Amino acid sequence: MKTVTKNKDSDLIEKYIALPYTKTITKTDMGTYFVKVVEIPDCIAEGNTPEDAFDLLDVSLKCYFADAIENGKTIPNPLEVEKYSGKFIVRLKPSTHYQLAKSALKKDISLNQVVTEAIDSYLLQTV
Repeated sequence: MKTVTKNKDSDLIEKYIALPYTKTITKTDMGTYFVKVVEIPDCIAEGNTPEDAFDLLDVSLKCYFADAIENGKTIPNPLEVEKYSGKFIVRLKPSTHYQLAKSALKKDISLNQVVTEAIDSYLLQTV
């Protein structure tokens, strides 16, 4: 009977592994790669290459899911891109708003485009 449960658990773990969890990677000062799952802060790994780090992260995820299933813990769902409209309100200092608007005028683009480019640039630096 335990074999059936283990097979069901293995299948369930594989289904969880296949879900689109948000994974981040950062190169450390030591030259290794640190990866984590945003929705599951306990799932982290470090490797000599990005591939090694992500392979180790999958091992971490499998252990996390196995423990959660075995102990009846709630497993968080991945963030769903469809839930985000692409719009949000940001409060800025008036001087920052002014500088962004001035930059947009200089570049002959919209304020929205300036902010989008700044955010995209920030996100690229975090990889």
